[in-house]
Amino acid sequence: MKLLRNRAKAKTFAWENAKNEKEMLISFLSDKVIYEIGNEDYAKEALKAAEEKIAYLAQPKLSRKVIESRIKEYFKKDIRVNRAWVFGSFAREEDRFNDIDLMLEFNKNKSISLFDLADIQFKLENITGIKIDIVEKGCIKPFAWENAKNDIKLIYV
Repeated sequence: MKLLRNRAKAKTFAWENAKNEKEMLISFLSDKVIYEIGNEDYAKEALKAAEEKIAYLAQPKLSRKVIESRIKEYFKKDIRVNRAWVFGSFAREEDRFNDIDLMLEFNKNKSISLFDLADIQFKLENITGIKIDIVEKGCIKPFAWENAKNDIKLIYV
């Protein structure tokens, strides 16, 4: 089959040849991907990364209010965290954000490990559908703090 050059031609071809439009569009898009990256050394890895990004983009988008509410509800049940702040693009209420940066203050009576951080991150990503980056209060690098301190917002006490 010849390479279809654009979406409109794929739709026209499907209509003129009594083909399924969805199948033709899938064929067109797959040809487009192959044309762009087919000869690249890391094509398979790039496809895997793209697949993960598409899955992320396909998730229903929640409002900031709902996202914050879900994070607060989670921390109410998790005794490891005393306080939580958001910073970065989410805290600045930018229209487009691809992750949520959280600074956490942990319960001093609890021993916190990397497994705890991974557990919190995993659970928050599942309930929000958004990538979560966590930093412990007092552990943020000075150069990063210079940017973060301007938009940091306490969301859980």
